[in-house]
Amino acid sequence: SLFRRFLERYYFPLLLVSFLAALLWCFGYRELGRLVLTKIWFTGAAFVLIMLLYNTLKRLLDNWFQRLDHTDENARMFVSTLRPILKYTTFAATLIIVLNMLGLLNPLQRVMSFPIIQLGDTTVTFWLIVLAILVLLAIFSVSRLFQSYFDYKVYPSFGIDPGLGFAFNTVFKFIALGIGFLIALNILGINLRFFLVFAGAIGIGVGLGLQNMAANVISGFSIIFGGKI
Repeated sequence: SLFRRFLERYYFPLLLVSFLAALLWCFGYRELGRLVLTKIWFTGAAFVLIMLLYNTLKRLLDNWFQRLDHTDENARMFVSTLRPILKYTTFAATLIIVLNMLGLLNPLQRVMSFPIIQLGDTTVTFWLIVLAILVLLAIFSVSRLFQSYFDYKVYPSFGIDPGLGFAFNTVFKFIALGIGFLIALNILGINLRFFLVFAGAIGIGVGLGLQNMAANVISGFSIIFGGKI
């Protein structure tokens, strides 16, 4: 596993650095030695705990998947959606915690905080754009997880047919993406009232040009939710 390979590769270098830090302590450089030892071992302990938690959750997920009915497409889709979320969440948490404990998170943030664009009184930096994109990706992944869970557990429990379930998932997806988009704009520091006025003007123009498409979409949802033509 990744955890075992990490220990095999970096165990002895970490011991060597710790030994050198102890020598610095003995030769009077106590603050430097204490700082190095604290950073190394607290960071290593945090990494070990995260990897143990990840391997435990992954093992539980694999065992649960083995007990599932493999002919159930919705169950397999739910597990296949959950696995990458667990992997990327663990990677992001490990990266943030390790950078923070090594004291590199704030310097990295300052380096990436150069301005990209000026929107009125708001300065949009590269760091804010990265945060906004990460928020959008997180909300999109969570919405996909909820949609697959609805297909796997919720809709069959209530006897909802696949067509109506697909309509519910579509509405839920657009609501989640809309909320994520508003949160991303808030992170960027853009005035949401100005954006709402601007979006309203665009919506009127698009609505006038796409009346037939909007009517077809509304008719489609009416057929799906009404259950009859």
